[in-house]
Amino acid sequence: MGSLGILAERRAKAAIPFGGIYRIIDFVLSNLMNADIERVGILTQYRPASLIDHIGSGASWDLFDDARD
Repeated sequence: MGSLGILAERRAKAAIPFGGIYRIIDFVLSNLMNADIERVGILTQYRPASLIDHIGSGASWDLFDDARD
């Protein structure tokens, strides 16, 4: 098993909780938005359901906010 072992048995590594309410992917998405990167694609090949549920529509990171233009 990988370095995250038992933590990644039921969810994608990017969806593993970190520091309470955050997930590992939250830090990546936050950095992308702060760098004014407007188009983001997320690919996962292992247990994507919890990651998709967490990301939702992307509104939490202003991924679809027209005011950014």
